[in-house]
Amino acid sequence: MASSKVTALLRTGVTPEMSSTDASRVVLLNAFALVAGVGSTAGLLVPSTYASPAVLLTVCAMIAAAASVFALQARGHHGVAAVSFLAAGLFVTLLPPLLVSPWGGHIFNLFPIAALPWLLVTSRRLGAALVFSALAVASYVAIVTQAELALDVRRMQDYMGDFAVINPAIVALLMALIGHFHRRIDVTAELNLERERLQSTRLVHDLLPEAVAERVINKTPTRARRHGDASVLFCAIDQFDEIMNEGGASELLRLLDALYVKFDELCVQHRVEKIKTFGGRYLVAAGVPRPREDHAEALASLALEMHKAAVGVCSTSGTPVRLRVGINSGPLVAGVIGRTRLTYDLWGDTVNIAQRMELHGRPGETQITPLTFSKINHRYICKPREHVDVKGREPMKTYVIRGRRPT
Repeated sequence: MASSKVTALLRTGVTPEMSSTDASRVVLLNAFALVAGVGSTAGLLVPSTYASPAVLLTVCAMIAAAASVFALQARGHHGVAAVSFLAAGLFVTLLPPLLVSPWGGHIFNLFPIAALPWLLVTSRRLGAALVFSALAVASYVAIVTQAELALDVRRMQDYMGDFAVINPAIVALLMALIGHFHRRIDVTAELNLERERLQSTRLVHDLLPEAVAERVINKTPTRARRHGDASVLFCAIDQFDEIMNEGGASELLRLLDALYVKFDELCVQHRVEKIKTFGGRYLVAAGVPRPREDHAEALASLALEMHKAAVGVCSTSGTPVRLRVGINSGPLVAGVIGRTRLTYDLWGDTVNIAQRMELHGRPGETQITPLTFSKINHRYICKPREHVDVKGREPMKTYVIRGRRPT
């Protein structure tokens, strides 16, 4: 019960939306305030405290400062709490040596006061940390130099009694707290950096093919590569413009998401590379960036599954969605373009002709070129179709995939 209360007290001012580093700073300040408050309250139990008004003033001021820290933290004024506590710490530490005696051992509190600001303030307030730290160091040097002070524990004990041991013990505890939280903040920062690195790595792997993603992550040059034999698939939603105008943006997004999520899963199953989507079109490649002999067969199988996946998907008006798919095989160039938003893309006649196969295809069918036909004919039933006009070329005989051949 007592430990839970102490934990709740130490976490005063910590909120769920706070970063772990900021939360550690809040807990550290609360820990210092708790130690200072308890130590000062104990000082009120010592009769000699009341013999000097200056000492009594410092004890009461420290208790008030510790209490104000928890009040300010609870209201979210973390910066004000830190500055007020550091200022009170300097005041309480310097008043007894200056007005009573330098042999009271208070100057040792300047050590944690010099170190604490660097952990309490954020990187935006390093100037404040430097001011407090410099004041603490300068004050210690000035007092020791002017009073010709030496570390004489016996003389301190004659003056302070048992507090000659208690004061250094409190200082040691405060320094231990500083060391602990310094390491904790460092570890937290390291974990956050590692988490961000893993998120970035995962994002790169989601955007790019695995082999290309590894080169990007390792900062290896990712020049465009020519692939001698690969296959490209274009899939388009038939009458996409009409479907787009039927409903609102949310309905269009629902339709595309319903299809493209299924297509993404199919690409993973067939071990092919999703290149990109643009509007109602979905571009896939096989044989890049890693070569594979069955690249045309993989895309033929994918095309049949894509048509099945579209069954049951309807537009806002209830019209069933139908796909046009085109496939071509041959040499192409593939590579990463961009610096801030990386994209893996394809270029070449093979890509252009694959798109022509889709554009001139019929809804519900997969149209392929003679080269792709020659690679899959032994496994897939294909029906010849009329010649298709391909820009810059003579009319091309094409084929439509009807299904798999019986095994």
